[in-house]
Amino acid sequence: MAMPPRNERIAAMVRGELAKNPNVGNDALLEKARAIDPKVRRLSPRQFHATYRLPALRAGAPKKAESKPAESRRPESGAPDGTADAGAAAPRPSAAPASAAPASAAPASASKALARPHAPEREAVRAILQTVAREALGTEDRASFVRLLDSLDERAATILSIFGRT
Repeated sequence: MAMPPRNERIAAMVRGELAKNPNVGNDALLEKARAIDPKVRRLSPRQFHATYRLPALRAGAPKKAESKPAESRRPESGAPDGTADAGAAAPRPSAAPASAAPASAAPASASKALARPHAPEREAVRAILQTVAREALGTEDRASFVRLLDSLDERAATILSIFGRT
């Protein structure tokens, strides 16, 4: 069912009522709106809420303060010697250009991850996979995506060579 066009008189009434009492009920607003415009009777309470009340609430809501980045909220390692726990996920390196050399370009943020077994190999594989993901997001058309898929064999060979398999 197509919704009727928005009535600005009703929208103004809803904004005013919400300014007076932010806890006013949707049913009370709907009744007042029906007195202004009988066409509003066709709207369900949900449609009225979405058309009039919700936009007014969003317009009047204070902007949320920016939250801290997720990494600053993460607790540091619980191990007494400062090394990463064995089950903890390795910190992710920052986004590097797609042409960066994966094995030799280990960022400084990966220092804790390098203490884990096979850490250099893990970081190299992660860099290759991140490059593939970035390139997939950057594809403009189907042909470039198919070329990306064709390059996966070469990338798989690179990953296998990291582990000494050919």
